[in-house]
Amino acid sequence: MKFTLLDKSNYLKGLLIIARKDNQLAESEKDILRRIAEKLGFASDFYEETITNLLVNEHINDEPIKFSNKKIASSFISDGIKLAFSDKKIYDAEISWLKATAVENSLDEEWFVKIIEREDEDDEVTYFESKRLGARRGHMLRSMLAEAEDEDAEKKRVMEEELKHRLKWKKDIVKKILEE
Repeated sequence: MKFTLLDKSNYLKGLLIIARKDNQLAESEKDILRRIAEKLGFASDFYEETITNLLVNEHINDEPIKFSNKKIASSFISDGIKLAFSDKKIYDAEISWLKATAVENSLDEEWFVKIIEREDEDDEVTYFESKRLGARRGHMLRSMLAEAEDEDAEKKRVMEEELKHRLKWKKDIVKKILEE
């Protein structure tokens, strides 16, 4: 799958639109925006300035976004819903815009509802389960970016790094538990 430069730009732009739909920007939203902007390859000075000026920026068009393929669109919708839920307050404007973007990308309405329900259920998981779920979803985006580079070696390297990172995280947790 090809993750084009336009897709990367639209991905970040869409998340910025969602984040400002409620006319406020929570720290949890800023963290998600930073993490995804970095994964998409944007310079930190660019996304930091964009986040800082987000609520007053009149140049961001709120039209639903069309991606180059459904896989990227579905990943975006999943991340967008996670972003919308991150401040623990979901607004109709956020969901309406995400639904319009799903429709624009020919994604099934039943799928959209299931994704929202899944995210709502994720609020009830423990800290360790949420870390695992978040790592898995981040892994999907990183894997898609590696595929876009059309290099199997790069994809394998990314997957190995992710597995090593998760293994280190698990070992650190076990070590911390044993120390207590």
